[in-house]
Amino acid sequence: MLEVHGQRALDHHFDPGFRLQLHRKDLAIALNTAQELGVSTPLTALAHDMMNGLLAHGYGDRDHSYLVAEIARRANVAWD
Repeated sequence: MLEVHGQRALDHHFDPGFRLQLHRKDLAIALNTAQELGVSTPLTALAHDMMNGLLAHGYGDRDHSYLVAEIARRANVAWD
């Protein structure tokens, strides 16, 4: 999975395979279930937060590998 999506991110190829908006929806379900069970999921919460940022900027139709752009933005690194 990382070999395929990692290379897509490096190549700046973000045509939808699994759209961010759908992935965020699934993460919300996972976070709600974890909360109901009293399980801590900090990295899932972070990924969900990053996806929220991308959706807020209109990138919901991009592939979820576009998360690399949000990581770059948060690191204050230029991203084309």
